[in-house]
Amino acid sequence: MTSSFANFKIDVHTHPVPEFYREALVDAGYSARNLSDVFVDGFRTPNFDIKSYVDERVEHGYGFSVLSITAPGVSFLHGSYRAEELARQLNQEMQSYRKAYPDQIGAFCILPLPDIQSSLEEIKYVWTS
Repeated sequence: MTSSFANFKIDVHTHPVPEFYREALVDAGYSARNLSDVFVDGFRTPNFDIKSYVDERVEHGYGFSVLSITAPGVSFLHGSYRAEELARQLNQEMQSYRKAYPDQIGAFCILPLPDIQSSLEEIKYVWTS
C-alpha cells in the first residue's frame, strides 16, 4: 500500500495526570511521598507536560494521540458533586490540550459515573464545547 495513511500511527494509550488531579488523589487518601510521587494501585502516576509529550510523540512516530485519564478516573469520589467538578475540570484540561494541538491531540471524555444524570450532562457539555 502506498497511501499516506500506511505509516500513520495513532496512540490511544496516553494518560495525562494534571497537578490538580494528583492533589485530588492525595486528598482522597492515595499513597504519596509527595505530590510528584502519587501511587494508584501500586503504580506511580506519571509526570505529564503537554508540550514535552507532543515533542516526544513526534519522535516516536505517532501521527495523532487520543488522551485519556487513567484509573481510577473520578470513581474514587463515588459519584458525589466533587466527582462532577473534577470530571469537568479534567475535561476542560483535555479540551485545552486539543485546542493547543488540534491536528495532533484528541481526548476521551471522563464521566462522573455512577451518576448517570451528571454523566449525561457532562457528555452534552463536552460534545458542545
